[in-house]
Amino acid sequence: MNSSTLRILSYLALLVFFVTITINLCSHFGIELSDSAIFLPQIIVIGLAFPLVKMCNETMPDTNNGNLAHIFSATNGKYFLLLALIGLYGIINFFYFIHQTKPFPRGEAPLYLESGIFSSGQMIFAFLEFIITNALIKITGEKKLPNK
Repeated sequence: MNSSTLRILSYLALLVFFVTITINLCSHFGIELSDSAIFLPQIIVIGLAFPLVKMCNETMPDTNNGNLAHIFSATNGKYFLLLALIGLYGIINFFYFIHQTKPFPRGEAPLYLESGIFSSGQMIFAFLEFIITNALIKITGEKKLPNK
């Protein structure tokens, strides 16, 4: 993958991040969204994960400290605090929306509560994918990868 493809994936991850924040805010205000508006970002997040993990594995140095250590060392840790804050917000939101579903029978919670649960996790993973693409842009700029 070249750097222009990674830039497109980076922008896509950032777009999905902002879409999931919007979905999450709509959930807080009880605004019902369509099923496709809620689940399309989830499909994109899952779809982006496969090529990014593959590329992380291809660029990982011989010292096997794991992909996250590899990625955060490439970005000099500049996104780590922001990811931690987004992760904390997402986890708190996840449990908040789970708590909001308690009065409803199983499987009958309103869609806006379900979308709040899904978007809480999606925003974390979308921002992590944004970080990964930016790190891979820096890594692949430093050394050329074999085309496979």
